[in-house]
Amino acid sequence: MSVVVMKFGGSSLSNLYKMRQVADKIIKKKKDGNKIIVVVSALGDTTDDLINLINKITYDPIPREFDTLLSTGEIVSASLLSTMINSIGEKAISLTGYQAGIKTNNDFMYAKIKEIDSTRIKECLLNNMIVIVTGFQGVSFDNNVTTLGRGGSDLTAVVLAAALKSDFCEIYSDVEGVYTVDPNIVKNAKKINIISYDEMIEMASSGAQVLQTRSVLVAKKFNVKIYAKCSFNNKEGTIICDISKNKEVGMESSLITGIAFDKDQVKISIIGLLNIESCVTNLFDNFINDGIYIDMLTYSSINTDINNTISFTIDKQYFVKAKSIINNMLCNKNVKDIFYNDDVSKISIIGIGIKSDYSIVSKILKTFSDNKVNILMIYISEIKISIVVDKKNATKSINELHYMFKL
Repeated sequence: MSVVVMKFGGSSLSNLYKMRQVADKIIKKKKDGNKIIVVVSALGDTTDDLINLINKITYDPIPREFDTLLSTGEIVSASLLSTMINSIGEKAISLTGYQAGIKTNNDFMYAKIKEIDSTRIKECLLNNMIVIVTGFQGVSFDNNVTTLGRGGSDLTAVVLAAALKSDFCEIYSDVEGVYTVDPNIVKNAKKINIISYDEMIEMASSGAQVLQTRSVLVAKKFNVKIYAKCSFNNKEGTIICDISKNKEVGMESSLITGIAFDKDQVKISIIGLLNIESCVTNLFDNFINDGIYIDMLTYSSINTDINNTISFTIDKQYFVKAKSIINNMLCNKNVKDIFYNDDVSKISIIGIGIKSDYSIVSKILKTFSDNKVNILMIYISEIKISIVVDKKNATKSINELHYMFKL
């Protein structure tokens, strides 16, 4: 008898009608002869509502209290879903991250899972119970409630699948899987049947919101196959796996798998910074200490310090904090100018074919040139090309690229 981990997002649990559909799906999976662990997110927009609530008191809450508050959303979901399943006639129990034995470090808001004590989960499974675990949360070794960052319920599900030695993990949402691009941007976007861990990591980290990046990293590490499916139908969805070991992949798959889009970016340029290496090191150290992470980065120097230029992008949610750090650190430095542009978007073209076909780069550049779209920054790796453009040009550029690569 196999252990199956099923994760349901907040949109799948946003009302009691949808929750009943989810409960029926879980019960059917159990009646097929499986031991079931279910991981749940908070209902609908609960997490955002809780953040807005605490922000009415302060925009800089104590991290410990912030995590304690946010963890309540998943507790509500788990308790309600367990109650519904029990009312139908099946045995279910809800467990918090603490009760499920999810041990983390003490990095509030972005905690890392250190170990899983699955003793209680296994006891419940032996008693023929469906185990409903709160996603997104754990407990530190000194018994503080911690949370795992946005999308952390995905991580909870994959880690539990690895700990319970399940061969796969099912991630359910209100979409049918991973698409070549956001269907809200490109009408003829297609569902991807199968995608490699590496491609999915790049898609997730570049703006695609189907899965949390950390969850795919863990899935790759422990070779947990992920099925991304829709909560409200029985279609196959998308398989995320090691495609080199999967028989379902054709001999020659597409060079480009998909296009990700991140509209919440800020581009920052610092021009004419003296002692640029040491200043930038100190600047980025301060960023990291405040939980601000650099995305794209370019640096150029032409003979004299006055021409030193560094440009980088960050997530827009950190803009105010980053601007304050930069102004405090560089206000007394000999800086020619600092430019902030919060009206940009990042487009990422992703596919394992990039490393084997160098003509892809020239095709992309030609597409932007033909459409008279100015490229503000560009980053190229083995399986990803990321380009920053003015936000007004993003939608048209994505559609042109999707057409050009015949996705």
